[in-house]
Amino acid sequence: MINEFVEGFLEESEDLFSDAEALCLKAETNGNLNSDDMGALFRAVHTMKGSGAAVDLKSFPRYVHDVETFMDKLRKKELTYLPEMADALINSLDIMRILLEKESVDGEYQDDEFAALTFETLNVIRKYLSLDQLEIEEVEEEGELINSNQGQAQVEVEKKSKVNSTIRVSIDKIDLLMNNVGDLVITNSMLSELQSEIDDKLLASKFMEKLQLLEREVRSIQDAVMNVRMVPMETIYSKFPKMIRDVSKKLNKRIDYKHVGDSVEIDKATIERLTDPLMHIIRNSLDHGIEDSKTRLAAGKDETGSLTISAKTTNGQIIITIEDDGGGINVDKVCEKAISSGILTVEDVARMTHKEKAMIIFAAGLSTASEVSDISGRGVGMDVVKTNIESLGGKIDVDSITGVGTTMKITLPLTLAILDGLNIKLGTEIYVIPLGTVAETLQPTKDMIKYIGDGKTEFLHLRGDFLPIIKLHEIFDADESSTKNFEDGIFLILVQGEQKLAIFVDEFQTQQQFVVKPLDKNFLNIPGFSGATIKGDGSISLILDAFALNKEDKGSIND
Repeated sequence: MINEFVEGFLEESEDLFSDAEALCLKAETNGNLNSDDMGALFRAVHTMKGSGAAVDLKSFPRYVHDVETFMDKLRKKELTYLPEMADALINSLDIMRILLEKESVDGEYQDDEFAALTFETLNVIRKYLSLDQLEIEEVEEEGELINSNQGQAQVEVEKKSKVNSTIRVSIDKIDLLMNNVGDLVITNSMLSELQSEIDDKLLASKFMEKLQLLEREVRSIQDAVMNVRMVPMETIYSKFPKMIRDVSKKLNKRIDYKHVGDSVEIDKATIERLTDPLMHIIRNSLDHGIEDSKTRLAAGKDETGSLTISAKTTNGQIIITIEDDGGGINVDKVCEKAISSGILTVEDVARMTHKEKAMIIFAAGLSTASEVSDISGRGVGMDVVKTNIESLGGKIDVDSITGVGTTMKITLPLTLAILDGLNIKLGTEIYVIPLGTVAETLQPTKDMIKYIGDGKTEFLHLRGDFLPIIKLHEIFDADESSTKNFEDGIFLILVQGEQKLAIFVDEFQTQQQFVVKPLDKNFLNIPGFSGATIKGDGSISLILDAFALNKEDKGSIND
């Protein structure tokens, strides 16, 4: 079991590794390492060595000392930096990560294990230093390292103020605080319900005045806690350059990686569960999407492929776009593989649009790779991507043009904790719709309802668009009091990314804040519902996910 001191060091080292890798990747790209960057790289590694020894690690600081010696000679210009040294520095950081992860859990390495793991990188370092063996003054060095536990006094004063201005807090503690704020929101709603029962008008007025003050304070606390939970997209972007560099080298491809929207903020809980899906998408783009230099030149493209990730917020949602200028998705090959794998029939494929065929890549067990490698080909990954994104209350769309490239668009809620919602009525039941997805409401006229295809499938014709209609009273088998005639009810026009739906309900009521309670922790997952919430009167309402209800995807004649 990892003790609390080692756990704290692991958290600190993650930032230091990220900084060090960014500096090494910059050096590899530019072909040089300036004095400022070299100094920053040395300090990051020196800090990790000192902290590692301070929490009683042995193998990790032993190896890092050798790497630090190499960096120190570069820093002091006792050794001339050569462009190929970037590869040695990056590989050394990889070995440091492996040593740290294993030793922090299993304990110190045996000598033969340590030698086998570190031999290759240490050999390269020794070659650059022109030494047969590095002089490791372990006894003297360890004494110095242990002293560094006194608040790491050796580190610049670049650094003391930064430590004093921040604090690391477990996400579990933030979640607990958010739950407490959620309870305040619920209690405030209950008090609002109670106000309507006060007969004395003067007392009711005074009560409402104080209640509004409480509501403002609760909202202020909620916003403050939400800000604590929010982290910039830069946090997730910084994880990709090293992976892109390693994969592109294996594939012998040249990649220009760009990212936009670094300062866009997203819930910490969301970003942690989003990293793996984005990793899968990027690896897939590098392996299957972007062609090798020879193929690109033959097609009249630049030999360097382009991969861009961007993020923006709109209507309480975050939209993340991953775009490459590769060869696009070969939908004929995808369909052929899906048919041969028994995922789809020939008849299924014949009815599909180009975009729907491209979406087949998310089918479980499907792989178009000609051979299995450590990058792809096992038929797992893209189906997991779709599942994970949907579990976050989001969706993913694909647009691909053969020979031009592929764009994947992920739409997610900014936060999973508290949402602004709209109460909708269906018979005697009340459900909640996330307000961020509601574009407009309307009461239709008879000529707005169109019957397309088999003559039974209904669409709402709205300003030139034909929107699929979701009839909730049929799906939920609503009681007899529910409205069946379109002209007597209300349509809510919902938008998620580029997808639009029209859901038919009896009426919509008040909008308010709701605390989201996940169903899988308290009950079980129910298709079409993203969670539940406790209302002001103490009753429970389910939160609708109308886009999940449209799984059969009736499509749109606009496609």
